Amino acid sequence: MLRTLIVAVMIASASSISPLHAAWVGAFMNGNALYDACMNRDPNSFCAGYIEGVADMASQVGLACLPIYSTKLQVTDMVKQYLTKHPEQRHYGASSTVQVALTEAFPCQKP
Repeated sequence: MLRTLIVAVMIASASSISPLHAAWVGAFMNGNALYDACMNRDPNSFCAGYIEGVADMASQVGLACLPIYSTKLQVTDMVKQYLTKHPEQRHYGASSTVQVALTEAFPCQKP
């Protein structure tokens, strides 16, 4: 959990994250490893917990604006869909890839 928090803070400090910018050195795991973990159907799995941690941080720092009533299962399913539909992005850091999926699905409105 601490690693996820540290990684999420590093992502949040970047002014603009895109899949091209997400390939920073030092990722603890990449999208391929997260995708493999996500093939487990247990909603309380490592996959769901990892995604929830990145989603919480992205939400707190305004990188993604998740709907108030979204559930962990819904957000996990959405990220799993992104990982399935974008295998070309899975070599990037897992937290960056999750953040990109979240910001595409749940963009925050600019003031």
